[in-house]
Amino acid sequence: MYITLEQGEKIPMGNFSFVGDAAGNRELAELIFQCEACYLTDYMEFAKKLRGIIEALAMHEEIRRRKSTPGEKHKSEDVIRQEITEEIRKSARPDSGRGPGRKNITTYKGMLYAIAVKKPERFIDMLDRYHFLGIWNVDNGSIVVDGAYDKKEEQKVLRESLKSYIYYLYAFGSKAVHGNEETEERFRPTAENCRRIIWSFHDFLSAFYQKPHRFQKELLPVQDYIPVPMDICEKMGFDLGEQKRLYVKEQRYYILSKENTVISLHQKREADAIHMLWEQSYEDPANVIRSMEKISCSDKVSDYQVLSLPGRPISLTPRFIKGLSEQEKLNLIQGVIRGVRSMHTCEPPVYHRNLNPGEFLVVQINGRYKILLSGFSYSKKDAEDSDQKTVYYNLIKKAGDSWSNDYFAPELRKNDADRKQIRWDAADIFSLGQLMIFILTGYVAETVQDVPALLRRTGLKGRKSGVLADMLSWYPEDRPNIKKVADTYL
Repeated sequence: MYITLEQGEKIPMGNFSFVGDAAGNRELAELIFQCEACYLTDYMEFAKKLRGIIEALAMHEEIRRRKSTPGEKHKSEDVIRQEITEEIRKSARPDSGRGPGRKNITTYKGMLYAIAVKKPERFIDMLDRYHFLGIWNVDNGSIVVDGAYDKKEEQKVLRESLKSYIYYLYAFGSKAVHGNEETEERFRPTAENCRRIIWSFHDFLSAFYQKPHRFQKELLPVQDYIPVPMDICEKMGFDLGEQKRLYVKEQRYYILSKENTVISLHQKREADAIHMLWEQSYEDPANVIRSMEKISCSDKVSDYQVLSLPGRPISLTPRFIKGLSEQEKLNLIQGVIRGVRSMHTCEPPVYHRNLNPGEFLVVQINGRYKILLSGFSYSKKDAEDSDQKTVYYNLIKKAGDSWSNDYFAPELRKNDADRKQIRWDAADIFSLGQLMIFILTGYVAETVQDVPALLRRTGLKGRKSGVLADMLSWYPEDRPNIKKVADTYL
């Protein structure tokens, strides 16, 4: 199962996407996806769905097996399914017995084992990797018994181990859901058990269908949010860093940020800023990314914050800017100003303190570009305690980084800067000015001497040019406030 994005990129729906093609059964693939989609958010639901998958897989493969035999190939799949269901129902009756001549395949787990055991050597690596071979050792792909290789003994060990594994998977789904304090540890829906099961079951299916495939944590869905693979994000020129990932759901894009009990101060500030701007302001903010929901994780100590994007995201890079028309550049500038204005006019005001291209995303809606303020890791309310040293010193350290310091106001680059004397509103205005210069020209002013030449390159005239020049003043008191900037450009 795959999703095709609007520009033709094909992304897998989780780690088990290969099963749909291999089994020729989309319904089975959908069941497996729904199970995998629960893994990160609900171990109990994951365990519950696992049993249904084993049953569906066993039924599908047994129908295929019977359809391939001369005596039953004329029957429809529905008829064979009914016959199998009736056999299983009868075998579950208390008076069913197990006498001579009785069919061996009477249960879902039995059907699956009977098919898989025909070529047990396929599963040696999987059983060994996830410690389902017990005390037996594997050497060069073969099981070693009492220090020597014995084909007959290997087959016996393999059959027993494979049967135990399949029966364990099936039992886990029941005992994990209906268990109690007396339930064996290996049947409890813990992080360790569920991790072992999802990884091993992936490799089991890979071996079963002979489709070499590597399990990747990065491909795990979060409920029905499908992660966009990193290689596609790179082709899109899109980089969110370590704490965030891009996802897609029903052809819409989302950013998911994982938070936990040891959440970083940066993450907390970001979540608080978005919440305040959208939920505690009299008016909805303009050009600011929106938080949709929080999803609790299986570990009970983490959450995913879901941020909604109205279109396909694009990073604000020189390459992207180079392809824009002058009007499109002016539209982006107006969007940046609206976003900053939403922060500065909030009650109480929120100052960003780290405005640069990496804090924004561009989306395309109906053929037009819209820019969104999406990063708030250093944001600070005006009413907050100004003695929060850790964040301040991290900010000052960041201001000293050669790759990003051009966007910071000059007063932040001083080693002896007094945080209590800094006017954060004026510092944001300087950064905003640098962003505007960058969008218009692809460059930023590295020194005060660069400003006149860059202003000429912008093509701005009259008041707009004058206000932008004041925004880039090396002196905070000479910079205009956000109202004057907005009145000039909007």
